[in-house]
Amino acid sequence: MLATLSLLSTGVAAPPQGGAALQASAPQGSSVSLNADIAAGKPKKECSSLTETVSDEWCNEGCNAKGVQNCPEEMCTCYDPAAPLAQPAAQQPSPAESEVQCEGDMCIDMAGNIVSDGSAEAPSTCKDMQEITADQLQCVFPMLGIENANRYAASASARVGPLLGTDCAWAAFLGNVAIESKELTLWTEIKCKTEPPFCGHGPLQLTGQHNYNFCASEPICDCPDIENDIDSVARDSDIGFGTSACVWGAMFGYSLSELADGTRDGMLKTCCTIHQGHFPCEKMSQYSRRVEYWETATICLGTGAKAESAQLALRKSRAAEAHHKNKTETESPRPKDWGRPKNHKSSDHKSGPR
Repeated sequence: MLATLSLLSTGVAAPPQGGAALQASAPQGSSVSLNADIAAGKPKKECSSLTETVSDEWCNEGCNAKGVQNCPEEMCTCYDPAAPLAQPAAQQPSPAESEVQCEGDMCIDMAGNIVSDGSAEAPSTCKDMQEITADQLQCVFPMLGIENANRYAASASARVGPLLGTDCAWAAFLGNVAIESKELTLWTEIKCKTEPPFCGHGPLQLTGQHNYNFCASEPICDCPDIENDIDSVARDSDIGFGTSACVWGAMFGYSLSELADGTRDGMLKTCCTIHQGHFPCEKMSQYSRRVEYWETATICLGTGAKAESAQLALRKSRAAEAHHKNKTETESPRPKDWGRPKNHKSSDHKSGPR
């Protein structure tokens, strides 16, 4: 039986001792239950646990209580579900044909040619990494509750860990996943506008019947039934990350880990490929949010005392604002011909990235 909560002098209930997950119970001073408030149409915050000490349900109860709220910021993080989800904006007019677009040191002209200003980034040192922890996922994705973080970390480590192989590739992968799936909280395309019913599903939003069929036949995906059970990609985390392995490692003819060298330009190449199907690509500036998440992931995946200090400061500063920062309205819609070319032959890409 769980220990009875006692109110501290500040009016906040003490967490349970011994590390056991606290089951939901209405905090003292709450005269109306969460379910009753929802039934009455009153807006409630959606809350997730940041620690194994308490559960998501306990955070939802405590943070939504009337009167004294039991919602320690180091244990729970919340957002307003009434806030509208960001939707991709309509395609913006193309810039003048003579305009050159740049991100970091990578620039392209309107003909798709890479233009360099002669500068180069310092080479990055990537470390071996095949597994990710729930704590690292929550560091990058504050919206993610502890239960899902544990489940997704296990699935990601098993399905994409060997394919990624380094912390540089993991950071690039997470930077893209953050926007594609709203920090792993949305695994199904909103309003299903892309080739229904084969809409975007999974951490990297696999779309299109041809691409579902392609991944179903790929051993790297290990998802032979997804064409007949589309929802399984969003329902089963192993299958979902299996499709992500297919997109990352096979969809475009080579592994995007070859591009993820720890530099900003390498990250942008993965963004172009994941979103538009190739690089160079148009309007690289629309990937600023992906790059921000990549930078965050680089910190969260670091090791040593210095990295731990940076991670702690990062989590404290991001928890309050994370639920309103994941905005994708600057990104154009994914191209209709995104994904594996229908006339593709396996020999077409043996030479590696183009």
